[in-house]
Amino acid sequence: MTLLEAFRRLSPDCPPEDFAGQDALAFVQDEVNMLARRLTFEESIREDAATEVTVHMLFGGSRTTGALECDSDKRVRGFLRRALSNKAIELWRARRALAEDTIDDADHPIELVDIALSAEDVLTEPDLMREALAIEQRFMDVLVPACAETFTQVRARQDFLTVVTQMRALAFKATTIDEVVLESTGRTGATAEAAVHQRHHRARVRLVEFIANESGAGRLSAEQAEQFRGCVSFLHRRASSAKEAARAAQRDQR
Repeated sequence: MTLLEAFRRLSPDCPPEDFAGQDALAFVQDEVNMLARRLTFEESIREDAATEVTVHMLFGGSRTTGALECDSDKRVRGFLRRALSNKAIELWRARRALAEDTIDDADHPIELVDIALSAEDVLTEPDLMREALAIEQRFMDVLVPACAETFTQVRARQDFLTVVTQMRALAFKATTIDEVVLESTGRTGATAEAAVHQRHHRARVRLVEFIANESGAGRLSAEQAEQFRGCVSFLHRRASSAKEAARAAQRDQR
């Protein structure tokens, strides 16, 4: 299988028994990871960029006009390299902006602090943290279960809640992506990890769509919708940040 053939076969609806489709995903992911290693950014940004680009390609990025114009392995490689570079720059800028605005970068979700700031800019720092964590708690206790109820099958609801719990644990660095992959699939490796990222991506998309529907129906205010979208963004902090935390812990033990 060539890179071009694998690129064209990418599909989010590829069933587990479609071994050719699974091989295509693994092929493209390996290529993206190899290209990412050549970027001149810190490791966590390279890993996040590789994950983001792979998921994006799987969920439609490989069928955009620019992607469909690729007619050789070389052109696919160039297309992926540009996507990686753009994503890495985006992540670097976002992290730099967060670092400049950080109130407390210890064990607290900085994104949620920003949400609280937007809601009440005269809060003191302790109040700010309490408000941020209260928003996140409402998100987990109210919005996530309500979103889960939109699934018709009980198993689908349970799977959704499990995935959100996994993303939250990753965001708070309470687990690692390797542990989540093994727990979810019983396997390790690039293909298993990609499958987990797909599930996480679908859950975040479901949450964003649910928030939009609730806001459109008037059941959420504009401010609440913005706060909950921020909570979904916080769940997006996964994979490489968790890996980096695990590596740091290992280094501390040496």
